[in-house]
Amino acid sequence: MVLATGANAAHAPASLTFTDPTGDAVPSSAYDITSITFTTEGTYAGKGKKRSYRPTDLVITMTLAAPPSTVPGTLYEIDATTSKCGDLFVYYTPGVDGSGALFGCGSEPDATGSSSTGVDVVPTVKDKTITWKMPFSSIPREVKPGSSISEFIGFSTQVDPATGVIGPYLLTTDANYDNATGPGSYKIG
Repeated sequence: MVLATGANAAHAPASLTFTDPTGDAVPSSAYDITSITFTTEGTYAGKGKKRSYRPTDLVITMTLAAPPSTVPGTLYEIDATTSKCGDLFVYYTPGVDGSGALFGCGSEPDATGSSSTGVDVVPTVKDKTITWKMPFSSIPREVKPGSSISEFIGFSTQVDPATGVIGPYLLTTDANYDNATGPGSYKIG
């Protein structure tokens, strides 16, 4: 199920939430994704009809059926595609220096031709939620209000605790504890 709010941009941020069935994760509810939300935070100026909203941060939240696992090597990740920057990944690996975001553009190509940009963002974990908040000033300029994000997939899985990266999800999503996909598109704003 997708819940989108395209609220009047002058008065509130637009957001997109997609849900995933509760109880479909293995081995426990700590890995069970129930929803993923894309939105912004920002500032307001003016009053009445002249009130306007200016987004300052991109905010992505994963909600689980229970507080996230702290077992070493647990990985929570959301992947998507941006309209002007290619892939977008946000990830959280408790207890490993492996949390952050990666955008498919924004830097000079390296020896492999990649122009990906890593963003050092430590998500906020509170109760059943993991939230990545990234100021627009810290992410590639192609990902800005007015551009869009689509092709959403969130997952929980187990990876090598030493690297926080190597795991079965690199070969197949069938080995993940839970997969949550969302249709549609989110227009940042």
